[in-house]
Formats: sequence, C-alpha cells, structure tokens
Amino acid sequence: MERVPTLIRVMSRRRRSGDADESGFTLIETLIAVAILALLFPMFLSAATSGTQAGNQGRVRQVASVLADTAVDYTRAIDPTQLLNGRSAGSATSTPHGVSLVNTDQYDQTAGTPSVPLSSNSVIDNYHFTTQTFMGVCYLQQGQASSACNTTSSGAPMVRVVVAVSWPARGVCPANTCDYVTSSLISTGTDPQFAEVIPSGSSSSSTTTTTAPPPPCPNGSTSLADTADSTDPMCIYNGQNSSASGPFTDSSPSSSSVNFSGDSGSYGAELNSSPGPSSSSFTIAVWFNTSDSGGALMGFANTASGSGGNDWDKMLWVDNSGHVVFGAYNGSTVELKSPGTYNGGDWHLAVASISTTAGMTLYVDGSQVASNSSFKASQAYTGYWNIGWDNISGWPDNPDQNSLQGSLSDAAVFPSALSSSQVSALASAGSQATWSSTVTADGASKAWPL
Repeated sequence: MERVPTLIRVMSRRRRSGDADESGFTLIETLIAVAILALLFPMFLSAATSGTQAGNQGRVRQVASVLADTAVDYTRAIDPTQLLNGRSAGSATSTPHGVSLVNTDQYDQTAGTPSVPLSSNSVIDNYHFTTQTFMGVCYLQQGQASSACNTTSSGAPMVRVVVAVSWPARGVCPANTCDYVTSSLISTGTDPQFAEVIPSGSSSSSTTTTTAPPPPCPNGSTSLADTADSTDPMCIYNGQNSSASGPFTDSSPSSSSVNFSGDSGSYGAELNSSPGPSSSSFTIAVWFNTSDSGGALMGFANTASGSGGNDWDKMLWVDNSGHVVFGAYNGSTVELKSPGTYNGGDWHLAVASISTTAGMTLYVDGSQVASNSSFKASQAYTGYWNIGWDNISGWPDNPDQNSLQGSLSDAAVFPSALSSSQVSALASAGSQATWSSTVTADGASKAWPL
C-alpha cells in the first residue's frame, strides 16, 4: 500500500510550495493522484458490496426459516395416522444439501394425492423459494435422544419429517443454490392423560396407546395401516385413495375409501401371508360401492400379485347382475348368493362367515340373505387377504372380470363367526368412530380402514 503515502507526499510538497506560487497542482501531479484513487476505489466498492450481499442473504435466510417452520407446523397439524397417505415407500430421487434421512424408512414417492405435498414453490420479494418435505418412519426407544430413532421395529413409532427450503444465490452457496433445513419427529400415538380425576371407588384404566404407522409395502404400492395388526398393512396397487368419500358422513375421523379401476393391476393385498382359516370359524366384512357389472370385493388366495395363484376361496364378489356372492371351497365349490342386487352406486356392507357349528352365512347391510348349514370348513392353505381382486374364474356365478370397478372401505377379518346382532351393529354403526370401536370390541384380527 505504498501508493497512499506517495500521494500524501506529493500533495504536501504542493501545499508547501503554494506560499510562493498559488497556481495549483501540476497536470502530472493530478494524473498521479487520479490513478492512485482509481486503484483504491474498487477495493472500497467491493467491501461495501460484500456487506450489502451479506445483509441481503441474512434476510433471505430468515424468510426461508419461516417457510420451513410453517411447513413443519402444517405437518404436525395433520392426524399422525394420515401423514403418509398418498405417499409410497421409497427414497427421493435427489435431496438438497444438508438433508439427512439415515435410519429412516422413507416415504418419498407419490401414490395418489399426498396429505403433505412433496414440493411447493413460492416467490417472496423476487426470490424464488422451493419447499420440499421428506418423510419416513423410525422407532425411538424410551429415554433415547431423537437422533437414536432408527429402523429397528421396536420402541415408539415416529414419523421423521425433514423440510428443506432452497433458493438461487449465485456465487454465495455451492452450485449457486442455498438451502435451509429443519427436521422434527412426530409421534403416531395418542397423547397420555395426566392428573386424571378418578371418582371414589373406581380405578383408572387409561393407558397410552401407540399406533404404529404402516410398515413399507413394495415399491409402486401405497401402504394403508391395519389398526388391529400394525405389522400387516394393506398394500394398494394402482388404487386411488379418497379421504373424503366413504360409507360414513362424520368427519372426526373422516370416512375414506379406495377406488379401483377394474383393470387387472388395480387391487390391494396384505403385506404378510398367514395360514387361512380352515377348520375354525371366521367372518369377513367389507363396505363396497359399485355401479359396474361385477368383480371381487374381498377374498383369500395364496398369491398377493393380483393374478394367478394355485389356491383361492373365502371370497366375496358381485356378479354381472349385481348380486353379492360368497364362495368357499373344500373339495368342491360352494356359493351363497343374495336375492337382491347392489350395483346401483350406493354404499353397502357385505359380511360373510363360516361357523364350525352353524355353517355358511351371508349378510348384506346387516340382514341375513343366504345360508348353508352343512358347509362348516373351508380349504386349508397359507395365503393373503386381497381386496378388489381374487381369482373367481371357474366358479358357477363368476362375473366377466375378476377385478372390481368401484370403491371399497373398512375391510375386516374376525377369528370367529359373528352373531346376527353383531353384524347388525356393524351395519348401523353410523360413523367411522363407532365402526372402529365396534370392530375392536368384536375382536377383529385384521382391520383396514382404507
């Protein structure tokens, strides 16, 4: 920085000589001074500009933090059991800098309309922000820090939410894009009750119930929770979830359904196989709504692929004319068929049971419509409960297609033959909450609200 003293010396000499000569700076001296100032000015300008950019980026980062916190608050306001709706198991194709999803079973692929959008855009003060919300499942042991939440299926089930807000900032951040990242763990269980006032002479039976989010289904399917068995979701393939359309009109919780297209690849299958009921009593129940010519409602098969298989029975379907049919097999096919038809585009409840003492019974909308007291055991094999599809080929009243074009809701399996009064209570539940509590009270082993 020798140029500044040189300039000062030049100007000092000029002032001293001014006593004798007031003619001012010479041209050479002026040019030297201008040249030195020209060299120094960019350094002063750069420092001032850098300070302005830093201030701007600080304000932009504050906006990004507000957007991120708002996205987390939006997510936390949703019913935890609905958080993963519209998402399927699988990793995001790419993640912004700073996003970590280790020890998380990710649900970052689209299947239908997600309850929490995967991505959204906004423009604030001419800055373009992209907000991405990544989600997955992990399990947290009691007393452990949130960082210890992992994919080991023990402990309290949690939904890990990671929000990243990104904006373009040329020359400021790597790849000319800045990111603000925040995260949160959301419990899927209900809140515990503290300091409950208990009347004299009674005891509290209040406990904290934790409902696990559904485990991951195969890629390309949507995982819908089994409220009776948290380890066994219903995996929906090419079905559209409708959170505002179901057999009940209440909104707390709201009734929902899954719409199937009637194509062979549109169906649902439970994740895990199990020995099907054969020499023991059982009941299956499902709400349906169709105006098509027919298709399977619910059934048991030794395949979860939506086609093929070697064994299939314990099936409910709608035939070409709209009759509800219940079919079972034990050396020969046996059917029960409703006298009435139910393909008018309204919601109906189909319930079928086999009792080791009373035989086969078929109910529609709470009323018994057909029975066979001599058939008391079905075929024995290991398989899967399917909805919207089963192999009805070869049965006497089989429809033109195995796959249903219509909507299904609230499928359940019971390890006993329900009584007529229990079936009537299911049909007259009137609300999603009453249906769920009645299904639980009747001892369902599988219960998919769908």
